[in-house]
Amino acid sequence: TAVGGKNVSWGQSELDERVIAYSPDVVFIGFGMNDGKTPVDRYGAATRDMTARIHAALPDTEIMLIATMLPNYEADSNWCGNQEAFADELLSIERDYPYVSVANVTEMHKALFGRGKRYRDVTGNNINHPNDFVVRLYAQVLLKTMLGDAFCADNSDI
Repeated sequence: TAVGGKNVSWGQSELDERVIAYSPDVVFIGFGMNDGKTPVDRYGAATRDMTARIHAALPDTEIMLIATMLPNYEADSNWCGNQEAFADELLSIERDYPYVSVANVTEMHKALFGRGKRYRDVTGNNINHPNDFVVRLYAQVLLKTMLGDAFCADNSDI
């Protein structure tokens, strides 16, 4: 029931109708790109609220938080903000709740640039949308997170 272009506050307000009502076995929560101007503590509190509400209503449901890719800091400052800091906030939630895991796409995305990729090589719009290559990397990070360290213990495949 995801909708593109939304932010973490929208997710909070729509959680009962769009997630809990379906009683899923696994929930993926991936906000952040559209929250660049959201204060980190507000983003964290909203995400903690969603995870707590899901767990209270559906205690057997697993929750995966997805740390967003980064916007292009050279292209448009309207999108840039706190996205990189959100990953640490999500990792803090993961440490606090055993039913939560984090797919750290932020770190994967940063690693691309450390290996010589240019932003225009990994984007669909040169601002904040992934191209097909990065969509596949998102999928790999989610799979690695779901399967654990046995999948690629040294992160060499990311």
